[in-house]
Amino acid sequence: LATGVSPGNAIINGSYGGLSAEGVLTVNPPPTKNLVGVAVNPSNARIEVGKTVQLTLVGIYDDGSQLDITQVGSWVVDDPEVVGVNVGLVSGLSLGVAVVAGEYQGLSAQATIEVYPPEGAISLSPGLALAGILFAGLVKLIIKEFKKK
Repeated sequence: LATGVSPGNAIINGSYGGLSAEGVLTVNPPPTKNLVGVAVNPSNARIEVGKTVQLTLVGIYDDGSQLDITQVGSWVVDDPEVVGVNVGLVSGLSLGVAVVAGEYQGLSAQATIEVYPPEGAISLSPGLALAGILFAGLVKLIIKEFKKK
C-alpha cells in the first residue's frame, strides 16, 4: 500500500522470495477549483440601533461547491455613521440604510442593512422638530403677554 504525500513520481522497489520488481508511482496534484463568485448572506437585514447581525461571505467555485470565507474576506461600509462592520458582524449605529460589501480576490457582493430606532423610541424628522420648537416658543410668548394684562 502506497499513500501519496505530494505531487510527483516515486520509484517503488519490492522483493519477496528471491524475486524483485520495480515500478513508478505517480502522484497527481488535486484538481483545482476556481473561484467564480462570492455572496453575502443575508443580502438584506433590518436591525435596531445598538444591535448586531452576522453576515457571512461565501465563495462560489466552478465545480458548484461553496466555502465560508467570512474570516478571510474584507468588509467595507458605504456609510460608517449608520453601521460598523468587523469580520461580517454589523452593528447598528444610527438610523438609516447602509450597504455592506464583502470582498475576496477581486470579487464582491453586497448586503443592504436598514437600521431602525429601538422599540419605544420617538424619532422626529428635522422639519417636525423645528415646528415643535417654534410652537413651544409661540406658547411661551402668548403666556408672557397674557401675564402682562
